[in-house]
Amino acid sequence: MKAQGRHSGGQARRGAIAAALLLAGCAPDYSAVRDWSALAAATADYPPLPQSVTAAPARLARFATPALPEADRAARAEALAGLQEATTAWLGLLALMAEDGLPPARENPLTAAAARIAPVDPVAAAGATNLGAVMADAARRNWRAPQLAYVLAPADAPLRAVLAGLRTQVDALAPDEAAERAALAAHFGALAAAARDPALRAALEEAAAQRSAALDTRAAGRTAYLAAITAIEAGHAALVARQRVLSQAETARMLRGQEATLRRAAGLLPPR
Repeated sequence: MKAQGRHSGGQARRGAIAAALLLAGCAPDYSAVRDWSALAAATADYPPLPQSVTAAPARLARFATPALPEADRAARAEALAGLQEATTAWLGLLALMAEDGLPPARENPLTAAAARIAPVDPVAAAGATNLGAVMADAARRNWRAPQLAYVLAPADAPLRAVLAGLRTQVDALAPDEAAERAALAAHFGALAAAARDPALRAALEEAAAQRSAALDTRAAGRTAYLAAITAIEAGHAALVARQRVLSQAETARMLRGQEATLRRAAGLLPPR
């Protein structure tokens, strides 16, 4: 009888293990959501852009040209940093939830970011506030991976407002680049024209080329970041469209394609 009991107990344990393995094999797979969201969060967090807002007047001053107006530069830099913070925080939350993690902040985590944005872009600030409200609600409800569908639709419009504000602030860097390019050409052009020594003229031309290359790199980074914003917006819209079938293989294939597009844009960003 004891042997029979041990045999029955062994069968029960093996049956429980098999059932657990079967359930594990059937568990929803949100890894594609996690991977896309994590990449999007890392890409959105790009400090050189806010830094460039405040650095532009000093760069122009090197060429003895009138400085750019600085009245709103600190506010613009703060707004750009706040918009990046809001975007990164939301996408990071999606990655966390897709990993079946619990959202940590039961109070609105984007209140400070919204305050940084508001003086420059009230509409985007409202978007950040509403995005933070969705994040806090998810935390209070202890939502995890299976509840991703409940947060995506409410967050879509607020995220679009934040991304629109982010795009506007990044676009605003273009006039600075144009002013710097014109000042660089005028400054080194005048020096080269006045130089009688061919060696000095060649050195000046080389210095101008180096400065121009650095400017080209920053401009290319701005363009790449704008492409990344577009890719993030498209990827999030795809998540919203497939919010009820996030763990399906077709969704994973679509997200892997979105991830590849975003990775190409991110790969064009200059080093931080």
